[in-house]
Amino acid sequence: MDKAGSRSLTAEQAETLGRRLARLDRKLTKEERERIEQASGGVPLADMVRKITDAVDVDTQDRAYREGGADHARRLVHDSVATLTTHPELRKLIIGIKQQHDLTYDATTEVTLKMNEVPREERAAKELAEWRQLLDSRKRDETAAEAIALQVILGSGSRVRPQEARAHLKELMASIKATKRTWTPKVIWDHYELVGEAAESLSKTAGLGDLMNLVRYTLGADDQLRPYRTVVEERFEGWLLRQSQAGAEFTDDQLWWLHRIKDAIVVDLGMEREDFGHMPFSEKGGGSGFVNAFGGRNQALELLDELNRELA
Repeated sequence: MDKAGSRSLTAEQAETLGRRLARLDRKLTKEERERIEQASGGVPLADMVRKITDAVDVDTQDRAYREGGADHARRLVHDSVATLTTHPELRKLIIGIKQQHDLTYDATTEVTLKMNEVPREERAAKELAEWRQLLDSRKRDETAAEAIALQVILGSGSRVRPQEARAHLKELMASIKATKRTWTPKVIWDHYELVGEAAESLSKTAGLGDLMNLVRYTLGADDQLRPYRTVVEERFEGWLLRQSQAGAEFTDDQLWWLHRIKDAIVVDLGMEREDFGHMPFSEKGGGSGFVNAFGGRNQALELLDELNRELA
């Protein structure tokens, strides 16, 4: 990876890189660890992995997006691989060590042996069975906080605020991490894609909305597994069409607000009034700018409630 490549590195690619480096780190000899630390300026490979993992974490990416937009979220990813991008000899060393560990030689003939690996589809099916079992056990445990979270995700019969839904999803994700598994929403989604059950691929790292859809699909609440962004985008286009058919016309400025609110709902599962204080809304006057764009406080807040109801 060169410096130019790191600037365009996506969170999904960084997550994949982190997993590969983590696997390599578990195989390193003491001598190899010392060589890597020397080439990196004293940074152990495990620390590099930890920095990448932290940067691509769903909560971290969502928070960065809310606070500084897509550029800020991308900057976190870029900074997480800085040790690798600024030390070309380190990259060469890691590649060389990995190649050595990937090869197994016959002691007599020195030919490469083909490793007997479990097919990816079989491995994915096994992981999904364990994932389903984990969710089922959490759902049945009425004393567990995760059971409440699952009730909210599956639909508790009453509408919850976006911040409550986010809190429950993060609670569930934390409980999954506590099992010491390598599961992330993106990993589980990829497993479903491997076994042919995902209706669509994810174009980027999975967010909290995708985790919600994964849980709902796994536990039978939804009959299709689709990216949360795709669902919200389709609902938004349908809403705009109904508005047009009803005779409503939006100015370019109003469309800017509508599209940004839709984007916020994709990331945060909903849009709340206080969210107007963050980028990109704050650049255009925040809540006051939104109210002015739509002709008054009552009309604007009714519109926000409608968008949350229709899209989230």
